[in-house]
Amino acid sequence: QLVQTQEVKTKINIPQSIVETQEIQSNLPTSIPEPLPTSIANNKSIKLSGKGSDVVDFEIPFDLAIAHIKGNESGQYFSVTSYDKNGNRLDLLVNETKYFDGIVPINFNSEQTSRLAIEGKGDWSIEISSITDARVFQIPGKIEGKGNDVLVLKGGTPDLAHIIGNNENAYFSVTGFDNSGKSINLLVNETEPYDGKVIIDKGISILVISSSGYWSIEIKTK
Repeated sequence: QLVQTQEVKTKINIPQSIVETQEIQSNLPTSIPEPLPTSIANNKSIKLSGKGSDVVDFEIPFDLAIAHIKGNESGQYFSVTSYDKNGNRLDLLVNETKYFDGIVPINFNSEQTSRLAIEGKGDWSIEISSITDARVFQIPGKIEGKGNDVLVLKGGTPDLAHIIGNNENAYFSVTGFDNSGKSINLLVNETEPYDGKVIIDKGISILVISSSGYWSIEIKTK
């Protein structure tokens, strides 16, 4: 039975295992990032829950959004696919054979999601909220996490990133987006353990991580 409610969203719960640290910078940021877009002043989240395969329709009141998805406790096949109002397939948000608990982007690259198709055997839940509710990554600094996540960069102008992850030899990627949700650069795209440094385009203000394990990102600014 599908249940859809709306409630006031104050923050996304972050697993206790995630630790965030940041360096202290004596100088002021070299640039002031533009505010991230949002359609309403008082953000509300959209909560969806159900069991087994289903299709749910809704309206997202945000220009950019994130979805916190949980499901597949039985460890079978579990997928979530997004569609627009015309029935066009947009993104395969989740494609797992293990338990999934992660945050994925919605309506990036000018997409307009209005339907999700869920395929699975057990209980699942999806909470959609504004990008302004995503984790803030203050730079210069370091942040750590586990699984899929969406990070909003705040502070100085990004320059170099030291990225570590994928010890479990699964799929691991880090993608940079600007503040409108447009894809700028695929920074990491690996199926083996990764430990390397990459250049961060100065226009990147959002990072999207796809991972099944622990990862860390340290960013230095100009």
